[in-house]
Parts: sequence; structure tokens; C-alpha cells
Amino acid sequence: MGRFVTAVTLMVCFGGGQALAAEAHFLLVNDTGWEITHVYVSTPGNGAWSYDLLPVSRLKPGEAAHITAPDLQGCRADLRVRYADEHLGYRSDVDVCKPGAVGMAK
Repeated sequence: MGRFVTAVTLMVCFGGGQALAAEAHFLLVNDTGWEITHVYVSTPGNGAWSYDLLPVSRLKPGEAAHITAPDLQGCRADLRVRYADEHLGYRSDVDVCKPGAVGMAK
């Protein structure tokens, strides 16, 4: 492995404060040292990942992209990113209704 905890900053908001199925819109800032090639979301513990939500082919370190997630059930989501070297980063049970930063592990 050789790589430790890295950070991906997510600025998250839900339109209109809705708690039921709604699109989540957030700004993904790549604070890692590696390029991100894919971003996925799922309802917590579901494991049914969305299609790739990254609107660009690669998100280089220091770059940001606006992400629109498909329907989520409530304010919680699991997040998964794929790095250019094919490794995955996960963050489970993230509160996507509350703006803030989420650290991703690689």
C-alpha cells in the first residue's frame, strides 16, 4: 500500500433542505496527491454505486469539479473515488446535507 490517508474535500449542499430522495450537488476538490478518474455515490451500506459522476476525464490534485449525485434516500451517502492508478478510496455514511469537508483514504 505505502500510501496513507489523503483528503478529498467535498463542499456539499441539498437543494431546499429536502430529506427525501433528491439530487445532491457538491464541489469536489482534489486535495490528494493523485489524479481522480471516477466518483461514485450510493445510499449507505447499499453497495449499488451510481455511474461515474465526474464531469471531466481526470481531476488533478488541486482541481475542483461540480458533482450532481442522483437520487439519494435521506441525507446520508457512501462515497467512492477511483484514482488513476486504479486504487479506490471510500468514505461511508457521509452526511451530504451538511456542508463541509470529507477525508478519503487510499
